[in-house]
Amino acid sequence: MKKIFQKILFRAARAILKKYKPKIIAITGSIGKTSAKEAIYAVIKSKHETRTNIKNYNNEFGLPFTIIGVESPKRNPFKWLRVFAKSFWMIYFYSHYPKVLVLELGIDRPGDMDVLMDIVKPDIAVLTTVGISHLQWFKSEQQILEEKSKIFRDLTAKDFAILNMDDAKVRQAIPKIQSKILTYGKDLASDLKIEDSTTTYSKGNGYGTLAHLNYKGKTVPIFLTNILGLPHVSASAAATAVGLAMGMELSEISDALVNYKPQPGRMNPLEGLHNSVILDDTYNAAPLSMKVAVEELINFPAARKIAVLGDMLELGNLSAQSHHDLAKQITNSAIDYFIGVGPEMKLAYNELKRTMFKEDHLFWFETSVEAIEKVKSLLEENTVMLVKGSQGLRMEKIVREIIADKSKATALLCRQDPSWLNK
Repeated sequence: MKKIFQKILFRAARAILKKYKPKIIAITGSIGKTSAKEAIYAVIKSKHETRTNIKNYNNEFGLPFTIIGVESPKRNPFKWLRVFAKSFWMIYFYSHYPKVLVLELGIDRPGDMDVLMDIVKPDIAVLTTVGISHLQWFKSEQQILEEKSKIFRDLTAKDFAILNMDDAKVRQAIPKIQSKILTYGKDLASDLKIEDSTTTYSKGNGYGTLAHLNYKGKTVPIFLTNILGLPHVSASAAATAVGLAMGMELSEISDALVNYKPQPGRMNPLEGLHNSVILDDTYNAAPLSMKVAVEELINFPAARKIAVLGDMLELGNLSAQSHHDLAKQITNSAIDYFIGVGPEMKLAYNELKRTMFKEDHLFWFETSVEAIEKVKSLLEENTVMLVKGSQGLRMEKIVREIIADKSKATALLCRQDPSWLNK
């Protein structure tokens, strides 16, 4: 039955795209694709009627739901009937439809991109990063690159490929691309250069990030309010490149990025207990995103720094090495306390015990719930705490207990809908 419904959804989605012919901007990457998608959406919707993925609908079922414009009916047969009825109406009668679709494409296994590319044919395709997530299904980073690079396969000479020049793996995709290419990044060879990135603070705006982007000798500032870190600057640069490909001016792109709001759990600075700051990066974790998040913690302007880190999952036989490498990054850094959560993170905990890191500043817990009381006890004024881990560790449960106003948890944190809270 699942296969039958999937075939119906695929045909409906393709028929709708064929009829309404929206411009399609597709984004993929090992990390950063959701932030890039949100930044691109903020830029493009300032000029065009635009739709982006509903929730995290970025797979073989979610993508058709986004194209049709419905939420998942799950196991409700009456809602499935409404989905098919709406699809039929859109195909055989006229319905108002967005001019642009900004679509995140998520893959977990070899062949996933082939399935998604059978549904959509992008006009602009974006590749953010290639990392070692999902290595239990892929043999190597090279195989991940090959799968993600399929996003460029149907681009023609009039289309655009947008690539992150700061990722060496991403650069390997360039020779095979047949379309126009725009690159972005801190790398000096980038078409759109990130010139700087600085954490700022003011009583009126709180914490934020100020950066400058340079394109063909013209520089514009971008200020991201209540958003921290180079990954968000990189997402903004990807959005700027897409805006340029769509014919927008640098100044109007910069203005539009004021409306960029990343989804919860993506390095969001939150007010914590006892006037502390919580860096909520709990949506997920992979070695590269973990490394960048820890760097942000190290560089954050606070006297006392605490890392609360959960397992990085789905790394296959590279898991042990990745957690050892994390411990090396923390050793001799400005981080004062380390709290590990989960069986894999115990490797980092044990590695840190063998170093000069103060043993009474090291803690480990099996689950996020077990870690909550210790985390609470360490919070005080002028403290910044990074909380991050893979989805399976449910690190947002910690953040929920340490933010200053728990009544805002539903709006501020990831995985707060009933289907998650009951797990």
